[in-house]
Amino acid sequence: MVTFRVFSPVSRDITTAPLASVFYSNQYLLEGLRKAVLGFTNGPVGPSEISHFVRLCHSLAESQLLSRRIAFILSKIHDLDSSDLAFDCIAELFQRDSAGRYLQLATYFSSFPLDQLSDQEILVHLRRLISSKVHQGIFRLLNEADPSLGKILRNIKLAIGSLQFFEEVERFGETFIVPSLCDSLELLPALTQEEIERAILESTSGAEFIPELLSRFAAYLRSQSERRRVVPLIGVALAVRGAYTARAALPSEATDPHDIALTYDADALVRMTMQDLRVRGGKLLSKGKVTAPLFEAYMKVIEEGLSRRFLELNGEDFTLFGALKSIRPALTKEQYRKAHRSRLEYLARIANQITANRMKRGK
Repeated sequence: MVTFRVFSPVSRDITTAPLASVFYSNQYLLEGLRKAVLGFTNGPVGPSEISHFVRLCHSLAESQLLSRRIAFILSKIHDLDSSDLAFDCIAELFQRDSAGRYLQLATYFSSFPLDQLSDQEILVHLRRLISSKVHQGIFRLLNEADPSLGKILRNIKLAIGSLQFFEEVERFGETFIVPSLCDSLELLPALTQEEIERAILESTSGAEFIPELLSRFAAYLRSQSERRRVVPLIGVALAVRGAYTARAALPSEATDPHDIALTYDADALVRMTMQDLRVRGGKLLSKGKVTAPLFEAYMKVIEEGLSRRFLELNGEDFTLFGALKSIRPALTKEQYRKAHRSRLEYLARIANQITANRMKRGK
């Protein structure tokens, strides 16, 4: 028997009652629904109706949370299971005003002609309300756990609303974005998180504001025709934060390379960075996205760049394209742009981040 926790109508305190399951049949969901809703709008509503209605809202909220990948992350961050997260999302609905009315529920359902709606239609409206509360709850919990990510999510949503680069769509209870007024290519494979991160990284120097970054990302999605153009909002936000973090972690352009050479064992720094990069960048190889010879060529290019910067103290004229062309003389700029640029620049940024982190730790 599972313990069911019901929010007090007066506060967010909870009491307990037995609950056999968090999921119910459609018949159970409809039982007593109309009576409870009429009680909220016209009053009064009894304790039994409140208890059943809370169970119903909790079941709907938890089922929606379990369909969202971000809920698993939130449960780990906040040390709450899906049941607790569901309660957190719906708690606000059961707060009462000074007159004892459940104001949010009364206001919401008063906007519908309840006497003209079937029980099924009332349930549909309740699902929409719970979906909205779950959506708001996820963003609030994300912001509490990670304010920087919460700020990025808010700025992305503001940019989408004001500049219309993207449209928001709901899929299986999760928010996705798709470039406006274009074929979404729904039948193609989805972009992986790694591919989203590479595209965002390639679009930024670290100085752009989010609207400009989104504009470039929308252009990237429109320009490619091999992947679905629908991408998860939270995945884009994580990629944006990762891009800013990676740029911030890079050694300052103003840092004197001679000071670096005096402070760090540059040879060991390059060697250990390459060891770490082979592990982290090896995913491209293990997933079959690059061949073994091409992966080795990429590693040589990255190592040459690090060596030029930290060992020879002269990396101003180094370019990724030039280094790769020295290994593959027949390579053209067009071939580099289409087949190598995004992956190679992605690996280079990882290497820079690894190097910067080691320098910060002094080893």
